[in-house]
Amino acid sequence: MYQVTVTPQFLSGKDTFRQAVPALSWAVLIFATFILMCVFDLYILVIPFLLEFISVIPMGIWSVKRSKKIRKESATPTIITLTAKSGEIYKDNIKLNLSYSVPKNIVYIDNGHRSGKFKFYTLSFSAIITGNEVNGFIDFCLKNKVRFLV
Repeated sequence: MYQVTVTPQFLSGKDTFRQAVPALSWAVLIFATFILMCVFDLYILVIPFLLEFISVIPMGIWSVKRSKKIRKESATPTIITLTAKSGEIYKDNIKLNLSYSVPKNIVYIDNGHRSGKFKFYTLSFSAIITGNEVNGFIDFCLKNKVRFLV
């Protein structure tokens, strides 16, 4: 068993939802206004429709700023426990794929695999190991004869 500090590489479901709600609500509002305007011949709604349509630029800027803030909050380093069994690395009995970037000195960990009828690539965990943690982790892998991509 080996404990290492990793940095998650994708957002949780809660963070993704918090990012998507403003854009989805804006889209629903603009389409509702457009449908009301067309179906009921309410030409008075042209002005709100145009204002909603023009608001896409500030909405986009706000969404980008918000996503950067959410990303920083969700990408906090966490400590995980890894085990090595028969030349493979596992986290909570889930087999992990390892790859190492020599120039960047980063180890990438994920549990991506192809599954299902159409062999879609499924991924539920992805993280990186950086800094001083890399050398200790590589030593752990070498002692347990774990193979990873370089």
